[in-house]
Amino acid sequence: MNKFIKYLLLLNILLFVFFNCSVDQQKNNVEDIILEKKIYYSDGNLWKKGNYDNEGKKHLNWFTFNKDGNLIRKENWLHGKYFGEQIYYYNNNRIKIYAYVDFQEIIVFKRTYDNKGSIKDSFGKFFTMLVSDWDKLDNIQLTDTVNFDIYIASPPECNNVLFYKLFIDNELKELDTIPIKETKANYSYIINERANYRIEFKVETFDKIYNKKTSEDAKIDFIVD
Repeated sequence: MNKFIKYLLLLNILLFVFFNCSVDQQKNNVEDIILEKKIYYSDGNLWKKGNYDNEGKKHLNWFTFNKDGNLIRKENWLHGKYFGEQIYYYNNNRIKIYAYVDFQEIIVFKRTYDNKGSIKDSFGKFFTMLVSDWDKLDNIQLTDTVNFDIYIASPPECNNVLFYKLFIDNELKELDTIPIKETKANYSYIINERANYRIEFKVETFDKIYNKKTSEDAKIDFIVD
């Protein structure tokens, strides 16, 4: 069966979106975890805790605490690599540094704060949206499920809303919002007919600090025949 897949992806400053596309059933992240690790100070207080995947690599959330038990760092890992939100905290629980890291472990956005919550500095840069696992779309069959994992990088004082549209043979079939949990959202669709497909995503974000609203669009086109 022949398929044609193309994507047109746009991304702006302050916003980084990662789509992970797969026609396989989405694997539950819990299945990748075989060990929860806890590390303690010499006095017995908890220092660090987090998870390893089945290859012994750091995976998902890792937390670091000071000797008083306050959270001072939250890291996100994906199979041994930094990915996603990396957050440092002051002892008063306010955010000290908020950063977002891509799959190349490059910081795509970073904002630092003083201990009262005011912004000290902020930076971000333009990126081409990263798309992985496109090879898994080579053999789309009817009844296959296409999954889209969407990661959105924006500072914690931003409000994000994710919209999607589904077109089949240029006819709008679905229009709705997708819930965002922390920085991640998911959309899946069961292929039920041979047709031209287009899925459009739009993220709108409002930065309450700078009173600024921005939006980004991404379009994915493919044919199942």
